[in-house]
Amino acid sequence: MPITAFSSFADGLQPNQRSREHFITNTNLDDDNLWVPYANGVWFQPCCFNVTSGGFSLVLKGLPGSMVGTHYHVGGVHGYTMRGKWRYLEHDWVAEPGTYIYELAGEAHTLVITEDSPEPMIAFFVVQGGLVYLDRPNNGSFAAYEDGFTLLELTRKHYREAGLDVRKLDLLVREFELFRSSSSHERLGLGWPRLALWCRRRFSPGSESLDNIKCHRD
Repeated sequence: MPITAFSSFADGLQPNQRSREHFITNTNLDDDNLWVPYANGVWFQPCCFNVTSGGFSLVLKGLPGSMVGTHYHVGGVHGYTMRGKWRYLEHDWVAEPGTYIYELAGEAHTLVITEDSPEPMIAFFVVQGGLVYLDRPNNGSFAAYEDGFTLLELTRKHYREAGLDVRKLDLLVREFELFRSSSSHERLGLGWPRLALWCRRRFSPGSESLDNIKCHRD
């Protein structure tokens, strides 16, 4: 659920409900109810919501010919393909079952499941920060924003509508101790503050502070 208007919002949990401990979670690729609709012909199952950096881990599924629009990553990405074939329009390689990829922060690309994929693509991704959707592939401008918080909100909405136990999602919310700081903005993590300042610098030149950004959600 990429957003185009911002507000201050959190994961909805009390501090003592978040965990930094070792944990496991199980996906069920055969249970249609667990797949959260994301784009036309694209779904995901969440594995972890990182409320320190705004990152997330998930299993993505896409039908042959479907796509995830052009987006820019503010953090690195790890990906591992389990089924099907997919690629980025901006690169000449094709990922197949067994393909691992690593993406550097700062890259913009368009994910497509190839038309000749013999089955729906299923891949696992670890995204280390938010991402910015662009309005066009080349020299694009800001169109929408996505991170672990927006995906958590979208997943909760799907669980409620599907009659699933929303409380199970609380177990996927994790804090990661990156550093300590006296700055309230820095304690929010690396995702939202850096992304918000990037947007402000690009679209409102001369504005270097986060303090006066007025944000609201749809």
